[in-house]
Amino acid sequence: MRLPLFLLLVAPVAHAADWRLDGEVDGVKVELRPVEGSAFEEARLTTTSDAPLSALCDAVLGKTALPAEKDGVKKREVLKDTDTERITYEQLSLPLVSDRDYVLHLKVEKPASSGRCEISVTTEDDPAHPPAPGHVRMKFIHAYWTLVPTGKGTVEITYVLHSDPGGSVPALFSRLGAKRAAVDSMRKILERAKASGKN
Repeated sequence: MRLPLFLLLVAPVAHAADWRLDGEVDGVKVELRPVEGSAFEEARLTTTSDAPLSALCDAVLGKTALPAEKDGVKKREVLKDTDTERITYEQLSLPLVSDRDYVLHLKVEKPASSGRCEISVTTEDDPAHPPAPGHVRMKFIHAYWTLVPTGKGTVEITYVLHSDPGGSVPALFSRLGAKRAAVDSMRKILERAKASGKN
């Protein structure tokens, strides 16, 4: 099983713990498991959609993303945008804690034309975009999207995410916030795919 480690390709965790069901939110199954050496758990979200595979793949890559201010992002600067890669610098405005920023790299590992779509997501360092004043740099985001047609007119979507917000954020507070953010990310992908009108 290939695991990523909020947003990216990461080597599988040795002796990874079993997933435990954390609940279901708006039709999205949420599972969690601890990660050795980290105070923050890894999340796995699963759902299905009747949107076309290609539309879902484009939505994950950000091809149909809304403007930053309408997408829950304070600022987004596109640094690279191709058919298979997208790199952005983003700033998030967060309640109760300092705002965060990061450079995010999305890469298509398997295109929709292969019959399934896989996209890795990871943060990376960029000397041209150091932490902005008044922001805390996210320590890391590692994620992986897997989209597979079920053969029944739907696509199964699996989103695996592990992240560390950096700074001094209590693990419990961060865990709850990360769960909400992950579910929101899934919801946005579904909405983008639907809105694209792609068949």
